[in-house]
Amino acid sequence: MSLQAMQFVIGKAATDQAFRQRLKADPLEMVGHISARYAYEFTPEEVQALAAMDWDGLDGVAQDLDERISRVRLGRSSSLTNPTCSCTPESGSNPDK
Repeated sequence: MSLQAMQFVIGKAATDQAFRQRLKADPLEMVGHISARYAYEFTPEEVQALAAMDWDGLDGVAQDLDERISRVRLGRSSSLTNPTCSCTPESGSNPDK
């Protein structure tokens, strides 16, 4: 069993709507594509599990992830450009290196 392959497929499906839709439409074709492109091997049981997945259930997860990631990006970008930020490099660090 290839845990790494399954994690890849589920993670990619959760974050990539086009991938998720292709996986839902033709899971066997996508498993073949993933195997060829990324050199992952799937057992027959894994293929069967992927084919039986409720990929529509990931839509809500994907939306929640997207919202959370967007908020994190906004928080980071605004704190980096905030002129009142009192952030200082760690002592002894050299930002030029």
